[in-house]
Amino acid sequence: MAEFSLDWTITLVLILILTLFAAMIIMYRLRAQAETRRRLELHESLSQMLKRRAELAPSSKKLVAALERVASSIEKAAISNRRVVQIRLDPDIELKAVASDVLILRMPTADGWATLHKSFERVRIKSVNKTARGYQIRISST
Repeated sequence: MAEFSLDWTITLVLILILTLFAAMIIMYRLRAQAETRRRLELHESLSQMLKRRAELAPSSKKLVAALERVASSIEKAAISNRRVVQIRLDPDIELKAVASDVLILRMPTADGWATLHKSFERVRIKSVNKTARGYQIRISST
């Protein structure tokens, strides 16, 4: 049996440790790249699904007109420094605030829900309350 000197043994152990360390780094990078690739594929498939869904259920003219009416009422109220906006909508149209500057109008259709979004730059929406006469929207101007 061949005998190794202590220097050769230490050198071989260090080479083995460095090789294992390099392999761990490479495996980590490959896993991170695969995760990034999966996220991008998921994002792409989700955006394609949303595009197909939007193409299948086009927004009705009634919903578009309601969104324009809500947006113009809110912008006029912001210009005139009013804090509360009262608006009447058809009973089948829902109005929700999903963020401090984004409103959603939803309406049921035969294919599901038709949804429209509106974002405001200079207006913050504090709350949206359904009342007997429509919706009450509390806003603040920025």
